[in-house]
Amino acid sequence: MKIFSRTVRPSITKTSKLPNKLRMPALAVFMLVPALLMAACGGSSGSASGGRIKVVATTVQIAALTREVGGDRIDLSGLIQPGADPHTFEPTASDLTKIEGADAILRHGLGLDDWLDGTLQAGAHAQVTTVTAGITP
Repeated sequence: MKIFSRTVRPSITKTSKLPNKLRMPALAVFMLVPALLMAACGGSSGSASGGRIKVVATTVQIAALTREVGGDRIDLSGLIQPGADPHTFEPTASDLTKIEGADAILRHGLGLDDWLDGTLQAGAHAQVTTVTAGITP
């Protein structure tokens, strides 16, 4: 006599409904909004930029996300240009001026903008947020 059995496979449930390629950008946006709000609550007058928050983003990707979130409420400057190697990037004098005048600095982290550490020790007063904080590569 043959007994039929059904193989039961455990089902794997997803913890997020977002596709994998959208999880990182969505996480970055959720981290950018509080950073921009903290910069807005700071004591900076922002008169030179028409009352807008001066934001500096270190990489092209962070600049693009910040532009989508901040829109016309921010004065955005991206430092590393498209196609440039972030590992060998050296800030110019105009980059240093942007960093010094910023209300918020959004850095990538994960070793892509370690050059910013020395610049910040030189006296930048901005709220610095590492967008990849808490993410393990």
